[in-house]
Amino acid sequence: MKALYTIIFSLFIFTFLHAAESQLTVQIKGIKDIEGNIMFAMYDSADAFNNDGKPVKVERLKVTDHNMTIEYNDLKPGTYGIMLYHDKNSNNKLDSLPLIGIPLEAYGVSNNPKLLGSPSFDVAAFKVEAGGNEQIIYLSEKPKK
Repeated sequence: MKALYTIIFSLFIFTFLHAAESQLTVQIKGIKDIEGNIMFAMYDSADAFNNDGKPVKVERLKVTDHNMTIEYNDLKPGTYGIMLYHDKNSNNKLDSLPLIGIPLEAYGVSNNPKLLGSPSFDVAAFKVEAGGNEQIIYLSEKPKK
């Protein structure tokens, strides 16, 4: 009988922990050139997002299409923010104009806010709830050189 209770308790814990996970599909749209990489970072706090802290998810994806998708099946429900950019020349940095810092490569932020300056967690934050979730991010137009 004790073994039966142990099995039932284990199944309950497994089911509870599994049900607490969420799925997130991130669609990246508007990739102009099929070259380089998409550099992706997802954060779960304002402190990490705003202060170059440690992301909960980091990806470097080879660009293979004008629209790409990333899927996560292991997220905990919560609030997240995403920043990404198209590292067209594969130098692992967001190229920008000297001194004024205007990006020369296309970038995107969750919720697609209109930005004047660096994005903040407040404008990028979105809720991930139990079950399926989706975020569509459109890459910005880079300024003409």
